Amino acid sequence: MTKQDFLQAPDSPELDVAELTKLAGFAKHLGKANLVPSHRIQNGSHRTHLRGHGMEMLEVRQYHSSDELRHIDWRVSARTGKTHTRVYTEEKEHSRLLVLSLSSNAYFGTTATFISTRIVQLMALIAWRTKQHNDKIGACLQFGPQMHFLPSKNTTNQLQALLTYLSQATHIKNRHHSSNDSVWSLLQKHTIKQQNMVICSDQSSLSTTELVQLRQLAKHNTVHWITIQDKRLAQLPTGMYQFEDPTGVYTIHASQSTIKNSQEKKRQVNRQLMQQLNNMGIHYHLFDLTESPIQIARHLLFRGVIS
Repeated sequence: MTKQDFLQAPDSPELDVAELTKLAGFAKHLGKANLVPSHRIQNGSHRTHLRGHGMEMLEVRQYHSSDELRHIDWRVSARTGKTHTRVYTEEKEHSRLLVLSLSSNAYFGTTATFISTRIVQLMALIAWRTKQHNDKIGACLQFGPQMHFLPSKNTTNQLQALLTYLSQATHIKNRHHSSNDSVWSLLQKHTIKQQNMVICSDQSSLSTTELVQLRQLAKHNTVHWITIQDKRLAQLPTGMYQFEDPTGVYTIHASQSTIKNSQEKKRQVNRQLMQQLNNMGIHYHLFDLTESPIQIARHLLFRGVIS
């Protein structure tokens, strides 16, 4: 079994901090982001192309009287016979806020692992990638009975605290508990601005209050919503199935008609959620549980969600 196979289907859906720490190497070798993201990013993209004294060159152009002499490119000037200067991107430290919202339904999966586990793997990859880019990272986490908020910082202790909470989020016992508050209400208690927010949630519908809260966040931040679903549920053979939630164990009779109706209803719910989020300027990304966290992270890299 390769390392990536192990990531796609871990021995246990419960992950410890050591396993999440191993994802650092995978995050480092995801590849490079596109120079031009495949969709328009709102305010707060990773690098601002301002003419300053950053470390990465943006372009070489003809010299302007306002340019500094130390930025003249003498080789290009000698070759063209005209004075040229180098223009650099301004490197700024950016902040990424990871938002996790898991219901009891996330602690389930027909194959590979649980939805909760896949989401945590992805969030850990994004956290490591953010740290490797020397950016600030914060988090707002809701799972089981727990709620946590970590203000954006660029410290090793911050990352270790986040990995500890993410490990706890994979514990199966969380399916038997629920918080009295929502992650959106917790975010409302803090001033969140100029952040690159990445929301990972299995929530499929939003209340009027939640829509208002998200709209306010989207006004001042770049927001991406990531959902991971188990599409194999629609491919199960007909028969009797037992499920468990916080209210107890219950049995469902799955016929061809009920499976088909459930599949269509799920599509409608996804379309509605995507439309609601897109109307607020929030980018919606839907993935399947069978996809490895590496595949998903590379897709997000291509889409400009991470850099």
